[in-house]
Amino acid sequence: MTSNDKRWMQLTAGERQLRGSGLPPEVLVADLTDRVAQRLRVWQWYWVDGQWTNSPARAKAMTAIAQLIGRGDDSAAIVLVTAQTAGVDTSAQADAVLENFAAQGVPAIAATLQATRSAR
Repeated sequence: MTSNDKRWMQLTAGERQLRGSGLPPEVLVADLTDRVAQRLRVWQWYWVDGQWTNSPARAKAMTAIAQLIGRGDDSAAIVLVTAQTAGVDTSAQADAVLENFAAQGVPAIAATLQATRSAR
């Protein structure tokens, strides 16, 4: 994940595999901090032409292919964020919060994206 926002600084970046029906198999993960030591855990991935990917380059390629074969450019970036508080393993705690939210919310998000795509 990249940003030109001068308030936030990225501390870590990586990927995380998810387990669960309807969830993307992997998401991009980053830890951000601001100058006041507030910390955020961020998960990001993309929905393109009905499929999940965590790769920005793959998302662009998938969009181009979908357009070339006449399926349009339906796509979305999904970003989940939670605050991290001081503690022993805040990243693991934040991941648990985000995974719980994703398990509950992502199927509805996917259904809404698919319905929007189908309505065109």
